[in-house]
Amino acid sequence: MKKYIIIIIASISGGITSFMHSAVFFEQTQKPSQRTAYTFELMNKSSKPIWVELSCHGSPLSKRIGVGPMVGKDRGYLRSPNIDTTRHLNVSIYQFANATDPIKESHIYADGKTIYLTWDGNTLRPQTGPLLGLTSKTQSGLSLKNNVTIDDIDPHWQLNEFGKSD
Repeated sequence: MKKYIIIIIASISGGITSFMHSAVFFEQTQKPSQRTAYTFELMNKSSKPIWVELSCHGSPLSKRIGVGPMVGKDRGYLRSPNIDTTRHLNVSIYQFANATDPIKESHIYADGKTIYLTWDGNTLRPQTGPLLGLTSKTQSGLSLKNNVTIDDIDPHWQLNEFGKSD
């Protein structure tokens, strides 16, 4: 009996370890930690909550994560320090947690740049920051010096049934 328990525990432990190595961590605070180098941030400037899924080459990086709406001057945020921006990233935005079809799906060709995006209820675009970008920082204070541009975002990209882009 003990032999089987040890094997089961070893199997569970191995699964947890591999999951932890490939995990993507997210933060949803108004202000980011100054000690963390974030590679991804999505700011929700719409008046409705959204749900976001991230994937890379058809492999999910996250489950569907809720992002709060803009309330007064407070915006909903989703950010991560460990999104690999050297790979293409697919961002899917859903209106409801259990929706089957996204209201927007975009493919980001970051090529090592930071991916700081704004959702305004209709479009997904690079963040410009306050004062039309004169501060060179996002609303939350992250540097825009190496951020993606509108040319790095393909709003029509989707995977076909074979996991390849159309």
